[in-house]
Amino acid sequence: MIRLASFIIAWTVVLFSVGQTTINYVPSAEDIANPERGFYTQITGYSNNTQGWSAYQSIDQNYLSALKAQNQRLALRLYYLPEFVDGPLSQQFLELFTEDMAIIRANGFKTLLRFAYSVESFDETNVDTLDASLTTVLGHIEQLKPLLQANSDVIAVLQAGFIGAYGEWATINNVVPDFMDENGVRNMTSRKQVLDALLDALPIDRAVQIRTPYYKYAFYSWDGWSEQSEIFADPGDICPLVEPSALNETEAYNGTDNYRVGQHNDCFLASGTDFGTYCSASIDESAWLVNETRYIAMGGETCFPNSPRSDCSAMGGAADTELELYHWSYLNSGYHPDVLQSWEDDGCMAEISQKLGYRMQLNSGVFSDVVPHGCGLELELTLENLGYAAPYNPRGMEIIMVNTTTQERFVAAVDEDPRRWFPTTEIGEIVVSTTLGVPENIPVGSYDLYLHLPDPEPSLYGRPDYSIQLANSGIWDSETGFNNLNHSVLITNDVCDAPIDSPQFIAYGCNAGIGASAQSTYCCDDSIELEALSTSYFGQHTIGWALSDAPITSASQLYTATILDDRGPSISLAADCAAMPLEGFVITPFLAVNDHTYEYVFEDTLQYYWSSSLTISLDLTNAQIPYDAVYGNLIELEIINLSPYFDQNGGTSNFVVDPGIGATHTQLGVPTLPPGENTLQCSWINNPNTTFDVTCQDATAGIGGQFIVRLSVFVPFPTVDAYCTSFGEPLSLLVGNQFCCSGDFNGDGFVNVNDLLIFLGNFGCIAGCIADLDGDDQVSTGDLLLFLGLVGAVCE
Repeated sequence: MIRLASFIIAWTVVLFSVGQTTINYVPSAEDIANPERGFYTQITGYSNNTQGWSAYQSIDQNYLSALKAQNQRLALRLYYLPEFVDGPLSQQFLELFTEDMAIIRANGFKTLLRFAYSVESFDETNVDTLDASLTTVLGHIEQLKPLLQANSDVIAVLQAGFIGAYGEWATINNVVPDFMDENGVRNMTSRKQVLDALLDALPIDRAVQIRTPYYKYAFYSWDGWSEQSEIFADPGDICPLVEPSALNETEAYNGTDNYRVGQHNDCFLASGTDFGTYCSASIDESAWLVNETRYIAMGGETCFPNSPRSDCSAMGGAADTELELYHWSYLNSGYHPDVLQSWEDDGCMAEISQKLGYRMQLNSGVFSDVVPHGCGLELELTLENLGYAAPYNPRGMEIIMVNTTTQERFVAAVDEDPRRWFPTTEIGEIVVSTTLGVPENIPVGSYDLYLHLPDPEPSLYGRPDYSIQLANSGIWDSETGFNNLNHSVLITNDVCDAPIDSPQFIAYGCNAGIGASAQSTYCCDDSIELEALSTSYFGQHTIGWALSDAPITSASQLYTATILDDRGPSISLAADCAAMPLEGFVITPFLAVNDHTYEYVFEDTLQYYWSSSLTISLDLTNAQIPYDAVYGNLIELEIINLSPYFDQNGGTSNFVVDPGIGATHTQLGVPTLPPGENTLQCSWINNPNTTFDVTCQDATAGIGGQFIVRLSVFVPFPTVDAYCTSFGEPLSLLVGNQFCCSGDFNGDGFVNVNDLLIFLGNFGCIAGCIADLDGDDQVSTGDLLLFLGLVGAVCE
């Protein structure tokens, strides 16, 4: 149930003014497990190697469950790849990585990710002490790029890796000359190429961390840097970091490289310089680092006890002080055990565990009590961030309304970026004040209000493990990931004196939105920008787009449409006059699962010769494919020729397909098409969890054939919520020559007297006029003068 016991906060309710209520919320001392923050555990993975490590083992889900019970939501997945120092990554490894990311996602975790070739070793004869060349490293990153993009939803941050022992960019003897000279001096140019490749391999909203801050300083701030010549330098050439950090709140999160490169400190507190992490024992770059870590994730591990500095501040140390100063978001839960134990003994461990990353506490809220249809729900929330840092990846903010009788849910997005919710010690309280429109299609009645801080990735949206729990008592709903604001608002049919259009509440969970485009008529080769407005997501749903002659309103129509390859709330479509109907077409946004189809593919090989006949069965009775009982699923069968011999010899076949629904599909004398082409294709709308029998008979007396039988099942949208809108509002578009040439009003490719007649009929028009050539929303003598100058033009 979403509703929580009202007696928990009954004492906090006070009247604010007529029509409004103020609620004060109770803080919690609970150590909360929230996404992308807190203690993490390292889970190391290996390819084949010479040191006896277990190779190619995916992450143990039972292990993740045990970590989850300890309030952890982060895992460092560190891959060692010694067997690939001289060649490409294997398909086996790429599949292991993909499987690992799926396991991370299924268990509600995110990963800190790093790749390396070696651990520290001074045995120069051991292959596992060698790194790959720059060319090989860049090749590996290129191989990983599509996988990093596809799994970026569960990548909290990528650590640069690839160079040096543990991938920490140090100059131990395993670093090949591409990254240092014969004297062990760092080749900064090659290292920058690796960093640039990693940034390019990730989506623009994900960051890369390098091991020590002087690398970033050298690449972006150091006056000794040059893009025109190869740079060799060591810390002594770069330190101290005298230029102040250029990062600022105005430009934060703009996607430029300077805002996407951070630091991981894997020897925190171990010495005066953190074992060489910083320039000097006084940490010369402290002021620079304070500003940098405000906007970019900071984390790592302790690596050696160093009392008193590694002690808690109450014991004369610097541990908790520096965690706060440098905005730490995550820390290794297992290393160094002596340092971690000292924090337990000194009494600061509990506070550190609570404050790593963000800790959002709701203090008070002011809410409307009654809102007529068309009016705005006014609210003001006061929060504070009691943690060391702000969230570092994109995060949504929404208000959810839940009907107290029907449990029908509606959502409205709030224009806030929680990445700017910096610690209370820096900005004090956070005040969010907004007005959200209540449209007429929301039923009248009483609605409970909730605050939702979801991960905006469609694959994670709506999953409680990936939503932020506030540090308050009695408001978290673990089943939904909502924070109960403990206030009910009454929606009425009363007349609204001050209507509000945006932002609006829409159905929560699955709403395909309203199709929108900048215009309705496009010229050949134009780019059509499509957007699904007022969309909401749930689970792994995304927005797909269907191109058809008429609006798509049911699943039975969907398979007759062309499903666009691009998907999402905003896409671009090329206006291709050769491929699109010039008389016009309709684009309909619709709900989709797992990147628009949730496609299940089953393949088998069907081979027969010399007048033979063969039947194969694809048994999907236990496949557990999600099935929509209301709309059914699209099932598509393709029989694809494999051999160049049979089409060249005029082979034909008889096919009988039984889809297991009491009906058969029979085609006789079907010509065998060239290899790779579909000799037969058919489809149904039905429950796919059945057995499909396919019989193929040689109809040519001696030619035969060899085919792949491919059965694909598409779940275009699910029945997730009784209040879903599976199909959005469509839009009509026209592509062709009409109006593509200024003055050619009839679209015949010429500007002549026929267009003049249309112009004269449009003269005096105000707003939306086809003959408005000067763009002033009217057709006047100014437009006539422009038109006369165009007469005689031939449109191309």
